[in-house]
Amino acid sequence: MKAKNVKVAIAVRVSTELQDYSRQVNDLQNVASKNNWEVIEVITEKVSGMSSVEDRIGIRKIIDGASKGKFQKVLISEISRLGRNTLDTLKVLDQLNKLGVSVYVQDLNIETLDDNGKVNFQAEILLHMLSLFARRERDTLVSRIKSGMEQAKRLGKTIGRPEGTEESEEVFLKKHKSAAESIKLGLSIRKVAKLHEMSTTTVQKIKKLILKDNDFNQAA
Repeated sequence: MKAKNVKVAIAVRVSTELQDYSRQVNDLQNVASKNNWEVIEVITEKVSGMSSVEDRIGIRKIIDGASKGKFQKVLISEISRLGRNTLDTLKVLDQLNKLGVSVYVQDLNIETLDDNGKVNFQAEILLHMLSLFARRERDTLVSRIKSGMEQAKRLGKTIGRPEGTEESEEVFLKKHKSAAESIKLGLSIRKVAKLHEMSTTTVQKIKKLILKDNDFNQAA
């Protein structure tokens, strides 16, 4: 007998604006219907899976809803819908596991948690494999960076920003004038980052310089 009164969220993602996620939504709604699960939210994204977790509104909605106890399960068509960066995907799964929210992966037909809220055997294998892939990705990245730096040194190239080319605060703000205007309008750091397609770290730096400039003008 299928469990009743289980609230679930459907989470879907496509990589570009031209792609459509309706098939993912329909397939997962059918899964919910067959299991008598109540779909209370459909979270959609059109963003690259390589985008960082911090820059993905969909992931933030999933974590926020899970932390507020809005649903007990998250339904996804495949693990890559959470992200193609293995380490980030592991972090998301770990956060949801700790919040007691199970992730149902349709193409593998597995859930990360059992009825008692414990990580089940199949999910343990999946998480272990993801961990191995993440470690391999990190090792490969570090190896490529080291190799590139060594090659650059052999060719006599300067590593890092050349001396005397430090970008001034004024030039930095002018370069990001449109983002600065959005900040002045009161938009949040995350909204500005999404609107202007930049990292939240860059937006925070812009905001810091704006506040610094305002303090200086007020003191003058």
